[in-house]
Amino acid sequence: MKKKNRFSIEGKYIPSKIEETLNSFIKDQRIDQLRKKNSQEYYCTIIPPPNITGNLHIGHAFQFTLIDTLIRYKKMHGKKIICQFGTDHAGIATQIIIEKKILKEEKKYRYDYGKNKFLKKAWKWSEKLNKIIFDQVNMLGVYLNSKRNRFTLDKEFKKITKETFISLYNDGLIYQKRKLVNWDPDLCTVVSDIEVEKKIVSNHIFDIRYDIEDKYKTKDGKSYLVISTTRPETIFGDSAVAINPLDKRYNNLIGKNVIVPIVNRKIPIIGDSYVKIKKCTGCMKVTPAHDHNDYLIGVKNNLDIINIFDLNGNIANKLKIFGKNKKYKTSKFFDVPKKYKGLKRFSARDLIVKELKDKKLLVNKRSNKSSVLFNIRNNVIIELMLIKQWYLKTKIMSKEVISMLKSEKICFLPKEYKETCLIWLDNVQDWCISRQLWWGHRIPVWYDQYKNKYVGSSESDVRKNNFLGKDIVLYQENDVLDTWFSSSLWIFTIKDLIDKKISNNESYLCDILVSGFDIIFFWIVRMIILSSYVLRKKKIDIIPFKLIYITGLIRDENGKKMSKSLGNTIDLIDIINGISLKDLLKKRTNEIYDLEKKKKIVFNTKKKFPFGIHSYGSDSLRASLISCSSFGKNINWNTNLVNKYKNFCNKLWNASKYVLQNAYETNLINRESNKVISEYDIWILTHLRKSVKKYETEINKYRFDFAINTIYKFVWNKFCDWYLEFSKVILKFGNKNIIDSTKFVLINVLKDILKISFPIIPNLTEFIWYSLKFKGEISENFNLSFYTFLKCKEENLHINKFKEIEFLKFLIKEVRHVRNKMNLSKSRDIFFSIIENKSDLDLKKVYEKNKYILRKMESISMYERNKEFEDSFEKVSLEILNVKLFILIS
Repeated sequence: MKKKNRFSIEGKYIPSKIEETLNSFIKDQRIDQLRKKNSQEYYCTIIPPPNITGNLHIGHAFQFTLIDTLIRYKKMHGKKIICQFGTDHAGIATQIIIEKKILKEEKKYRYDYGKNKFLKKAWKWSEKLNKIIFDQVNMLGVYLNSKRNRFTLDKEFKKITKETFISLYNDGLIYQKRKLVNWDPDLCTVVSDIEVEKKIVSNHIFDIRYDIEDKYKTKDGKSYLVISTTRPETIFGDSAVAINPLDKRYNNLIGKNVIVPIVNRKIPIIGDSYVKIKKCTGCMKVTPAHDHNDYLIGVKNNLDIINIFDLNGNIANKLKIFGKNKKYKTSKFFDVPKKYKGLKRFSARDLIVKELKDKKLLVNKRSNKSSVLFNIRNNVIIELMLIKQWYLKTKIMSKEVISMLKSEKICFLPKEYKETCLIWLDNVQDWCISRQLWWGHRIPVWYDQYKNKYVGSSESDVRKNNFLGKDIVLYQENDVLDTWFSSSLWIFTIKDLIDKKISNNESYLCDILVSGFDIIFFWIVRMIILSSYVLRKKKIDIIPFKLIYITGLIRDENGKKMSKSLGNTIDLIDIINGISLKDLLKKRTNEIYDLEKKKKIVFNTKKKFPFGIHSYGSDSLRASLISCSSFGKNINWNTNLVNKYKNFCNKLWNASKYVLQNAYETNLINRESNKVISEYDIWILTHLRKSVKKYETEINKYRFDFAINTIYKFVWNKFCDWYLEFSKVILKFGNKNIIDSTKFVLINVLKDILKISFPIIPNLTEFIWYSLKFKGEISENFNLSFYTFLKCKEENLHINKFKEIEFLKFLIKEVRHVRNKMNLSKSRDIFFSIIENKSDLDLKKVYEKNKYILRKMESISMYERNKEFEDSFEKVSLEILNVKLFILIS
């Protein structure tokens, strides 16, 4: 019984059918199994782990495609591939999503469940999202070993995270201290700088009267100072009023005191050059516990630091005041009037403004616009708070990284990011690594009833190492580690490779890291810092990364950042599978509650995608992304680009179908004695050699965009537009030797096109390759990625012997141009004659040898110059490759 060919190239190019057939056939094959047994050299990379917060978007697809293209290319060069993939638990982002989900579906908050039940829901969510993400990565065609997939909260990762924290703590590199932090009063946690953004908002400036104590006056005779502020609710935290020492209006008052309105607390007038004389009134209230600059002024001038908010952003029932000896003060002057206690911060603002107005202390109120910090994940205004947190001594640890960068042991591409990193590292502050969340790596610190601290991997470990009896009660720190702390240990998911790299005398653990510049400081630099520390502690002399390739960000067509709140994100699955307009609108507006914003999103989406998004398949998406990959530049995404590369894939499909139907003869495919005798063959092989050389050069320089452009031009402009068209005539009218030569070249050039295209468009090329296999050329279990990369034999290509084909090609193009311009049918005879030949071609011989091609392709004939004959035709003069000629139209 004849075996059915599941890889038959028939009918239209339908990406989904190709990918479905291919995936079902090779689903158990993994790149680490598809390698040469004699290869000892590893090529290793780690993929930035996506957050388990939802579907992968086009930005993920961009980076994953770059990485996958590179590892497929290296695999074809015989390297052993280690490509580590996995997901990030994304502490704060995931917790917010789960809280929103249970609130929407069950009308409950996390506190209604308690910590343990809430964490069970979080683990269930992570299992669901991990599967979705892995499936989407597979749909993109990324070459992964599913057995290596990791999660930043899996058992092994918890172990390395605890070990690293404990080691850093014991080395004195982690400490606990009270500092100003970005505090989200809704989530009740610290948030990192990457999770906050400044927005310009409309607000008011309030000019408030502060009376000067003991009847002292300004130089113009006033017994009060006017202080301008946008935050009157922080008046309870005022520790001083600052003026510029050079301000002649007020500098006579430095050292005197003013009375804080409402609470009637006496605070000093201090001189500080930070204050701008011409800004507002030139007097600035100093609230050190709730503003970065005020905090610096407070520390410099040894002021009281008064924390007026509780953790929910309400006015505290009891203020926390950190004075000169760091102890709480209990004076009645540090109390808050009862009516303000427990009020939400902005409600307190309104009430304070009313009281100031009633007491004639509000001098003026005027409209204003200023920048305010927001949490990007929930749009809550951030409060700067003085809270005790855990910190890593990043400044000390960064010295080794600075040395690596300066000595170019670690290189960046583009190179300018090296200087960017060095500037950042020179000014780096210690890193706040604690978060007040339930979801994450709980900090491995224990306290006893006497407030002693211990570190250890578990309570039993702490008791054993510190000889603690049963009378000592231990409880673990509730805070979890910043997600970036555990993510910065991601490189140790490939720790099994360390011994192999060392035995091969290799200097680098990871050959390349591909990531976006938006996390260059938050993840990349921190990963270098922590991984270098861990390797050094283990006495392993190996550098974490050889090259760090920085990509730009994908933005929408207008250059705006893609985000769910703007309703302009594009899921990679929607491009691969397609999505209707109705479903796209639903997806983009599902969590948008602002009606005006929703209308705007609907309008823009309908305008951009009036019929939804078509199904393009993963190869078209990959090729379009690769074509955008210029170093470090942001990309304004245009889905029309995917359509361009779907047309390219369709072109390659049809070309392959033609070759297999017209040129496939097993006895010709691998026959080394077969000679290339046709000039047309020499011409296409010359262009193939040049294209492959350029392709390899560009990929080795990481110019993937130039590489795909090289393939595109060769396949479309040379192979399909010309060589296939020549071959249609040759196979029908040529002699046997030329026909055999043409068939040999057709099938082998196709195979080589598949090889150079495979790293970028793997599904289509592998499908076609399996179609070749089915016809019996190679064994059934042989895979395209087994092949070493294409090597051209230059001695067979005769680089300078194809000028005559270039002449014929240009002649045909010009004739086609004339036909189009004059609206002539293809059957209409065209004659040409040579006026002047400055080339080194014998054009009569060229014509005689190729006249059947010219006649069959474009009804072109050559004639001897004859004035009487020429006068009976329309005449067009041309110049082609140093040849002047006439074209006559019958």
